[in-house]
Amino acid sequence: MIRAITSLVGAGLVGAGFSLRLIEQMLKTQAKACAYRYCMIVVLILFSAAADVSFALSADKKPVTKLSSNSAICKRQNNENICTYLDNAKFNQGVTNLRAKQITIYRMPGAKINKIVASGEHSHYSTVMDSSQKPVDADANLITLYPNKSLMVLEGNGQIIAGQDTYNGPHIEYSFK
Repeated sequence: MIRAITSLVGAGLVGAGFSLRLIEQMLKTQAKACAYRYCMIVVLILFSAAADVSFALSADKKPVTKLSSNSAICKRQNNENICTYLDNAKFNQGVTNLRAKQITIYRMPGAKINKIVASGEHSHYSTVMDSSQKPVDADANLITLYPNKSLMVLEGNGQIIAGQDTYNGPHIEYSFK
């Protein structure tokens, strides 16, 4: 804090109409923003360590999960942890990839993920299936994954390509079993 005030004094801002109260308020705002960013990074690291949603290769059952976005909001609602990743959201786990404008992950405390919802035009999911070693690519306005049920639901301009098979429609339910 003293270093920041010294920088402001050196820059000629103190004494040029800036009061110490205004400087202190600016520093507190910056400290809160830094603390928030640090807290979000810790939440993302802890949350991603608990994520396990792969329907794909058996080798993908325990790889590191990577989540990224321009911003994130995590909250607890009805005894469920809900994290929403906004703007340019990406979820990667081994050969499994999900990208969308927004990705929301639902999980019960101490449990695996219940549901993942990817929303926004051109949301995309891709993986390689263990049983066939064939790629699965899915696109829709809304992609909902249910890891416990090995189920994916595509809504709005849905298309799924599984190996040589292609399916199109406004509502597609695809079982990974």
